[in-house]
Amino acid sequence: MPETSYLERLRKEITKEWGEGVFESASKIIDTPKEIIPWTPNLDLGLGGGIPSGSTVLLASKPKHGKTTLALSLCATAQQEKYGSRIVFFADTEHRLKAMNLQSIHGLDYTDKFIHIHSSKNRILTAEDFLNMLEKIIKSHPKSVIILDSASMLCPEKELNEAITGSTR
Repeated sequence: MPETSYLERLRKEITKEWGEGVFESASKIIDTPKEIIPWTPNLDLGLGGGIPSGSTVLLASKPKHGKTTLALSLCATAQQEKYGSRIVFFADTEHRLKAMNLQSIHGLDYTDKFIHIHSSKNRILTAEDFLNMLEKIIKSHPKSVIILDSASMLCPEKELNEAITGSTR
């Protein structure tokens, strides 16, 4: 059996089960131009121009070292028309995003193109709530920017509903 007909059959089976675009030739990586969002000159130099669209970026450092400010500066750039006028979804697990954070970033549209997701006085969001919402957003708005601040503060529903024990963080 020729290799190409086997691969074509396999591609059809996989596409039927998992959807279009999950099984492709690697040449598509080379043939498809990257959408790059510049961030800051020093980081762009190390990153080859900026953050490629579709990337996951983890910012890690000690508290109060500017991770949120750095992330918001990327959001302001991504919201520009030349970079796709992207909507920002900010999942605020710590509930610490302040007016000063938003107003200090030049060019950040924190009105129509910035959605703040957080617990409210009526509902404490669990890790499962945040992650399920973010999954829905990724599927419905694939060109958006999603900030999760911070992953370390995600609290599973089990921990919220059970008594404090030695295994509670």
